[in-house]
This record gives sequence, structure tokens and C-alpha cells, in this order.
Amino acid sequence: MQHYFHYRLEDYYPKVECPILMLPSEDVFENKLEQAAVEVLRNLAPCAQIARVKGWEHPYGWLLDPECGCVEILKFLSSNAT
Repeated sequence: MQHYFHYRLEDYYPKVECPILMLPSEDVFENKLEQAAVEVLRNLAPCAQIARVKGWEHPYGWLLDPECGCVEILKFLSSNAT
């Protein structure tokens, strides 16, 4: 996660007004520090969710399993429909 520090996402996420869906690599869920970092970002945003896609590997998830990624996106969109 250290390579993202210069982006200062902690300043950006609270300003985002649209719902955010995070699709981190599956290995993030194996690493408590990375999982905590993603949770902190999720909690900073007014409306954000984290989805776990089995076998997902950022940024190649769309190549490895586009169907499962799309399923999570459709669930996210339906849960945030107004």
C-alpha cells in the first residue's frame, strides 16, 4: 500500500459524493495491515463498500474473472439505486 501514499487518498475519499465500490485483490483480505487500510478508506467515504471476488487480482481481475466482478458491480448498483 505504501506506493499509494503520495496520492493522499485520505483527503480525496471524504469529498467523493457518488457511491464507491472497492474491489481489492483477494490477497488484501489475507494481510491485516492492507485490509485495515482499505477499511479506513471505506470509512472515510460517505458511501462505500468493499466486495471480495474469489481469485481477484488487481489490476488483472477483469481478465481473470470478469463475470464475478460484474456480479459484484450489479449487486452494488442495485443496493445503491435511488
